[in-house]
Amino acid sequence: GFVHGVTGVVTKPVTGAMRGGASGLVKGLGKGVLGLVAQPTGGIV
Repeated sequence: GFVHGVTGVVTKPVTGAMRGGASGLVKGLGKGVLGLVAQPTGGIV
């Protein structure tokens, strides 16, 4: 839950950048921020 959400903020942009360059970095950052909100909320519920 919470730990995956926090680590996703770092890992998703890095993975996105490796796969898709700058646009992948931006997409990964969006996914990481979304996960930061969704993962801990899901862990609480």
